[in-house]
Amino acid sequence: MGVSGAERDERIRALLAVPALSGPEELPSVADADGFGELGVSRSLYSRGEQDPYVRRPWVDEALDSALRDRDFVLLAGGSKAGRWRTAWEAVRRTLPGARLLVPRPGIAALAGLLALEPPLRAGDAGAVVVWLDHLERYLGIAHGMDGALLDRLRSLAPRVVLLATVESNVREHLLSTEGRLGPTARLVLDQATMVVVPSGPGARNETAEAEPQPPDGELAGVGAVLEQRRQQGLHASGDEAAGLGSALVRAAVAWRRMGLFRPIAEAELRELARLDPRFSAPEPDDGTRWADALRWALTVPPEATAALLEEVRPAAGPTAERAFRAADFLVSRADQPEVPLAAWDFVLRRCDAFELKAVAEAARTSGMTRVAESALRQASRSAEPLIASYAGFRLGSDLEKRGDTSGAHGAYRQAVADGGIDIGVWTERRGTPDEPSGTRRGASADSMMAAMACVNLAQSLAEQGRTAEAIAACREAIDMDDPIGTALAAQNLAGLLRRQGDTEAARSAYEQALAACTWHGDPAGLRGMVAADLGALLAEQGETAAALIALEVAVDSGHRLAAPRAAARMGLLLSERGDSEKAVAAFRLAAEAEEPEPAAAARLQLAVMTEQTDPEQAAALYRKTAACGMPRLAGLALCGLGALLIGRGDVSGAVRVYQEAIEPGRTDPGSAARAAFRLGMLLEEQRDMDGALSAYREAMRSGDRESAPPAAYGAGCLLERRGDFRGARDAFRQAARSGHPRVAAWSLILLSDVLVRLRDPQGAGSALERAARCADPDARRAALERIDRLPRGPGPDGTAARTTEPPYGDV
Repeated sequence: MGVSGAERDERIRALLAVPALSGPEELPSVADADGFGELGVSRSLYSRGEQDPYVRRPWVDEALDSALRDRDFVLLAGGSKAGRWRTAWEAVRRTLPGARLLVPRPGIAALAGLLALEPPLRAGDAGAVVVWLDHLERYLGIAHGMDGALLDRLRSLAPRVVLLATVESNVREHLLSTEGRLGPTARLVLDQATMVVVPSGPGARNETAEAEPQPPDGELAGVGAVLEQRRQQGLHASGDEAAGLGSALVRAAVAWRRMGLFRPIAEAELRELARLDPRFSAPEPDDGTRWADALRWALTVPPEATAALLEEVRPAAGPTAERAFRAADFLVSRADQPEVPLAAWDFVLRRCDAFELKAVAEAARTSGMTRVAESALRQASRSAEPLIASYAGFRLGSDLEKRGDTSGAHGAYRQAVADGGIDIGVWTERRGTPDEPSGTRRGASADSMMAAMACVNLAQSLAEQGRTAEAIAACREAIDMDDPIGTALAAQNLAGLLRRQGDTEAARSAYEQALAACTWHGDPAGLRGMVAADLGALLAEQGETAAALIALEVAVDSGHRLAAPRAAARMGLLLSERGDSEKAVAAFRLAAEAEEPEPAAAARLQLAVMTEQTDPEQAAALYRKTAACGMPRLAGLALCGLGALLIGRGDVSGAVRVYQEAIEPGRTDPGSAARAAFRLGMLLEEQRDMDGALSAYREAMRSGDRESAPPAAYGAGCLLERRGDFRGARDAFRQAARSGHPRVAAWSLILLSDVLVRLRDPQGAGSALERAARCADPDARRAALERIDRLPRGPGPDGTAARTTEPPYGDV
């Protein structure tokens, strides 16, 4: 807005809460500003202005001082009675006394207006500017609110700009947990801030010996007790109509905030909302005297307190503007507030504009009022505001999908796309037209962002239903919208769909398109690492190791908390296959630091395997740490690896203990337990503990594991045969022979024939040998043929003539 002269000066004065000293753009320094007057520090519940000495809390003040010196965005969070204002003000005075102070009037409009001035706002000769924003939630979570672009404009005001904001902890948590696509905008801002938490309560303000002379804890606690006593007086008023009705007004103002409305509530709205309070019979709206008495009671600041239960907010403009009010912050955050009645939700839904409906929907969802949230979103989806309409359709679709209403969700998603200015019509494979050739970029906007995300969600839902062709078309439509987030996400999802269809070349192209979108738009959603990791995995599967390593390195460099460690682990495997052990170890070390327990444990396991020869002590430590990860499969692999390592170092007794640990019920997966049992049996047999060995072999046999059960059965058969338990040996050898194990089965048949001869069953022995003579193992074939020639001839156990051939092999 290119204005100059008196008009510009007047506009700046209207937008600043703390005026300039001389010229309208000569912002005051921190040292010259009145923190207890114009800045409003005295609004803290326990503070009485400069007469209260500041009580230092080193664990808070030192962290805050450090953040103000080194960072450009500092967020002070705490409860409504924690003294955030005073703490922030004292820290700024200590660390940045010479900085200029920019305090816009509350709300995003004033801040945006200051930044939109043409020529740009000047900050005098300041080397640094502190931008003070109280109640950051008033700038977040609304359409056209604070975002990354606005932060960038703030940072360009001076060589150094420090944004200092305050927020109630519960409000911050609400914003962070807000679902939908506007929620991430708020989170994107919050995530850039260095947060310092101020502890709540009077006791938290007086826990240091560094405090200057101050009122005793009892006096400070009494300040809060005064307001609490007045609140209770109103709740239980009997015979005092002004107090009772005033209490209803206060509860109405609290409910207004809890329903997601941060603007002050107008007097007429306050009266109507109070009339819905079931605990009080309110007068008619036109009974001005009784309402005036009630308001007076709610606005009265009790003795020894510095705030009232209800605060009157200065009218936005003109002497005829309606009075408006706001409930004291500490009331809104109290845990003992009653649930907001359904009638109150209906009341605000009838009075909200399009932007407020979004906030009410999120508050209703947080409060468990899902039907109210749905009503708010349906109402917002009919708004003439494209951003709100597309957002509401997107969120409504998400909610309906969670409830299982897939058809309704698809309709809401399609409506959100249409509200975003995109006419999807019938989903087709259109990739270009004469008017808009394939590859043309559409201009991104806030409403197209929501349309793109709705399109992405629709594609995912269609894919889950098995409607792959429609899902692919929806992904491509979202890609064409050229949204900073939706395009990359849609391309990544498209790649996954194509990959599952076996079209790896098209999937590779989609991944590359997603990476290009991340580069083009600056990757606001942090998808670059995930896409690069997926592309690297695809290239590795295709055998393109060099290209895979490049993509995986991009994922690692992204620092993505999930994708980077996963990519590092895959890099380690590829480098290991190429024989580059040094780089592979470095990659696995990086992967071992993953947030996710399973990838970190898997990387530690690989590290242990690779360092067995060079550093067996470290390898043993890695095996033990992996064994304690709580994941049976990885724990089993680690214990089996550790056992083998100990055997190689001659620590047989240690290996026995490790294998015994591995076969404890629930400790490892069945396959690892079977392997450990078999190896334990071998060790105990070498130590002449035949009973223990036989028990371990039988444990492995019972597992049915294809790798470990056959050799365990073979070992048990040999032990039983040496003991003279030929029937037990016969059963064990038969189990090993039935397994089909390429080597164990053949030799088990040979030893089975010996046992059957001892059991006077030459016919069965001959059948076993003939089967062994047809096996693939040349040594076993030769041994079987030699035994066939030496088989005894004569009647079998049943008196029939013994046979040396029997085509079927039924009894072994």
